[in-house]
Amino acid sequence: MAMEKEKRLELGDFQTASAAASLSQKVVLHPVDTVKTRLQYLRLTSEVEFKDPAMHVMQFIRAEGIGGLYRGVATSLIGAIPVSMVYMPSYEITKRSLPDDMPPFFRHLTAGTVAGVCGSLVRTPVDLIKKRTQVGVYSSAWEALTLTVGNGGSIFALWGQAQASLLYDVPYNMVQFTILEQVKVVGRRLKGGRDLEGWENVAVGALTGMLTSVMTEPLDVVKTRLMTKMGFCHMVLCIRERPIVHLQEQAVRERPTSLYNILQQEFPK
Repeated sequence: MAMEKEKRLELGDFQTASAAASLSQKVVLHPVDTVKTRLQYLRLTSEVEFKDPAMHVMQFIRAEGIGGLYRGVATSLIGAIPVSMVYMPSYEITKRSLPDDMPPFFRHLTAGTVAGVCGSLVRTPVDLIKKRTQVGVYSSAWEALTLTVGNGGSIFALWGQAQASLLYDVPYNMVQFTILEQVKVVGRRLKGGRDLEGWENVAVGALTGMLTSVMTEPLDVVKTRLMTKMGFCHMVLCIRERPIVHLQEQAVRERPTSLYNILQQEFPK
């Protein structure tokens, strides 16, 4: 029943719903994203031991005010539209195009992978500008855009860390959509086959987001650190900064658990 209802939705419906959800999420959660991004960045550039992240957050707010938490929000909101036009539609189109006899687990895993690749290619320049603005590498999004392109030699410099973006986005979406669909199935079974209600869908989404973030946080740390490094590439896939090598180096240089320390900002006690 739920699958039949889902299939009646048109491509435009998914694009509209995705855009509305993305814009709302960006406005509400951007301060949290800024805090997480800055702490991930400062762990790489500072020799200070981050035993109390809350202290560093308060110092940042005192220095720049509440407005500092919204650094890069304009880039995030502008970028949310094109990403939404590609992200969910690519997932749904792929899911519907796969053979009907494919096991649901592999259907969602495959569709999530395609959505991750498509969304990442659109999201990479947005994230690059946003993150460099958030951490203070550049004072504004416009400065980040013009200097990144100018120093990189072409517009393709905005995709200079596409490998780092793909390393995070693809696994994230594979895990997210697979968990989401499985949890929804379990929820419907517990309700005797009835569709989930509004608050139940919110709970499912929250659980899915929490589990996905826990499983992919080290990759997010690597993505942030590579995107905020002041190196420029002249091609779409930069070969000078290999994300896998960076992940290995950080695991050796720091405690492996340090790559998870930023989670306390995403899920405050």
